[in-house]
Amino acid sequence: MSTFYDSFDFRLVGLQIRNFREAKNISQEQLAYKAGLSTGTIGKIERGINNPKTGTLLRIAQELDVPCQLLFEQIDRKHPYLPTHLHTLVAYAKCLGDNEIHTLCMIAKIMSKYHDAGKPSDR
Repeated sequence: MSTFYDSFDFRLVGLQIRNFREAKNISQEQLAYKAGLSTGTIGKIERGINNPKTGTLLRIAQELDVPCQLLFEQIDRKHPYLPTHLHTLVAYAKCLGDNEIHTLCMIAKIMSKYHDAGKPSDR
């Protein structure tokens, strides 16, 4: 009998782990050390070669300071062209409350205006 664990595509979990790790500016070596794993194991998990045990995923999530369920979030297939860091930002935003999301949107709006101000106009 096949289970969810047997049929789940762990390449997506590995990609999420890589996204969170890179967003936190942590090397594979640093994550491996903190989680008590080998660097090779982290690399194999990130490439989807190794299907990690539940305890391993929990340790990795703890060291990345993200809820474990975020590692299983599907990457938004509607916008596959988005850079990895935007996918990571979306994953972080899913953990925020309404007030925090509102603040994040205000920050993004201000950054956009600042960015647009530096572009030459089409006059």
